[in-house]
Amino acid sequence: MQNVPSQLIMEFVGCLMNHDYHNALKLCQMILIYNPNHNDALQFEPLLKEMTQKGESESSSSSSSSNSDDEDDDDEEEEEDDEDDDDEEEEEDDEDDNCENSNDNKIQKGSKNSTKT
Repeated sequence: MQNVPSQLIMEFVGCLMNHDYHNALKLCQMILIYNPNHNDALQFEPLLKEMTQKGESESSSSSSSSNSDDEDDDDEEEEEDDEDDDDEEEEEDDEDDNCENSNDNKIQKGSKNSTKT
């Protein structure tokens, strides 16, 4: 029975914290190679096996349905991009109108002042 390298333990804990159960299981099994009686690894191994099996079954079932969803998402994104472009053009037009209106107001005020004298 050898001591488990601390780097291996740290990587194992990091995978657990990042919910990377697939790599955590591999690291857990490596820990058990170094120390077959390691309490934490013995407790985590069945849980990690269960989590990786759930993850594999969920990813395989969702990947088949997500392929058709991806095509729909692309169309929606293109439509949203077109709408965004239209909005930007309208804002630019509004800004131009505001500038023209303010210039007209200045001219009108100036002409009123000149007529008073």
